[in-house]
Amino acid sequence: SPSLNILMKESNSTELNFSITNTESFYSNFSAFMDFSEEDFYNKDSLKLSLEDLGFTDIFIQTDKNTDIKINGQIENQNFIDTENPLSTLISINEDNFTITINPTNIIEILCTIPEITDYLDLLMAPIYTGEELSETEYLELFASVYGESFAQDFEKTNLCISVQTLKNIKDVESSNSNLFDINYKNKTVYIQIPLYKLLCYNKINFLKIKF
Repeated sequence: SPSLNILMKESNSTELNFSITNTESFYSNFSAFMDFSEEDFYNKDSLKLSLEDLGFTDIFIQTDKNTDIKINGQIENQNFIDTENPLSTLISINEDNFTITINPTNIIEILCTIPEITDYLDLLMAPIYTGEELSETEYLELFASVYGESFAQDFEKTNLCISVQTLKNIKDVESSNSNLFDINYKNKTVYIQIPLYKLLCYNKINFLKIKF
């Protein structure tokens, strides 16, 4: 279950906390395909350099059993304006809104800088990564044919959970696709759930705009 927590700060910067928590089911199914026996599955030095290249500072990386990982970092909001930074295609911040754009091409461009993450995408047979055109149903059927029905049912229930904490009370949240985003918000925080299989299957650009 991947999660991303985004905290806007008074200093024109943003704190991002990202984590991947793998279930025993995931670990046991994929350990046959990936070298999970290594003490450190992730190359922390390489990962830190990739994040620094994107503009992150105060980076903290923690790994745990089942190849779990937690990453914390700060980034200046100017990076979301700089068109040379790949993050500017995914996140936009101004005085009255915060926009997350799910652009498969740019997401893959960023993720490909982290070899271990692309290993995950390979094992998940993610259409946004392989370029294969699959419907949601076809993707789940493919997953079940490779890994079994029970694991596919677990995978179908897995969500990417995103929370965004703003500096002002949230007035409204607009999304381009109600089938993709499950949204709840209160005061200065919005909670978003995206079924992981849908996220990995959509090849079109979608957005979510938080207005405050």
